[in-house]
Amino acid sequence: QRATVQGAMVSRTGSAQISRPWSRTAEPVLPEDDEKAHRPWRWLPFPVNEVGPTVSRKAGLTTHLSLWPASTSLLRWLEPRQSTLGLDQPGLRYLELGSGTGWLGMTLAANLPSAESITLTERLEAIDRLAALCAPFAERAEAGPALNVAALDWRGFMASQVPATSAQLPQGGDFDVVFGSDLVWNEETATSFPAIVRAILLNAHLHGKHDPLVIYGHWNRSMKPIRRFLECCEDLGLIADPFPEDINGASQDQSSESKPLSTEDLQQDYQPDWTSYIFDDAAPPDDPIFSVYKLTLKL
Repeated sequence: QRATVQGAMVSRTGSAQISRPWSRTAEPVLPEDDEKAHRPWRWLPFPVNEVGPTVSRKAGLTTHLSLWPASTSLLRWLEPRQSTLGLDQPGLRYLELGSGTGWLGMTLAANLPSAESITLTERLEAIDRLAALCAPFAERAEAGPALNVAALDWRGFMASQVPATSAQLPQGGDFDVVFGSDLVWNEETATSFPAIVRAILLNAHLHGKHDPLVIYGHWNRSMKPIRRFLECCEDLGLIADPFPEDINGASQDQSSESKPLSTEDLQQDYQPDWTSYIFDDAAPPDDPIFSVYKLTLKL
């Protein structure tokens, strides 16, 4: 059966939320036990990037309009590690932070049929566009995880020392895997992204749930944002450890089944951005261009 879009629900408590779940009635297809039996992941078509006015771009108000390079890099990184990370376990609930165009979350939904749900999030002003981009994918899907879209503003968690309540988080904060890519590029995101991760992890800890696996893929355009991000993680009692299998340039350590890096991908990965303008820092980083971090609570 075709997936259906349910009505929007807006929560006035804590972070505003709009949930548009697309229910699935077909039984999920469970993955094979053997890692080699995994089918190659299918990539969804890239969305048409929009740039917005130059003034808005420099102010960082149009980042949700484009697919950024760490999204494709993180997908390449995840595919050969899906069993190692436990992503092929049935019934997992996923949360994507800063979904933007929704491409990464929808592509994971297309390739993780045994997952229970994948929730994509954006700020309130970007949520309608995200929902519109997700709707055609949901209408075509006949099986797989439920796809949810929820508004989530990280700024509401920045200054609070009081743990977030379940009502402030999408789906009550009950997730097994939390992921995001290209989320740190200015002072606000370097401080608010650790704050929302801390809120999610604390919520799980205080309710006696297992800590979700938090994975962040970062594209190192300049050193200032990642240094500030790591400082804020330390201040909030978070540990941000690079995975030991960090890849350089998004093409290393690929399984034979992974999608090869094409000229089109390279053009997509190296599109211009305004990070150096925002941070007044055009110096290239010494670290690998792409890194993957695991975020945990320091308890």
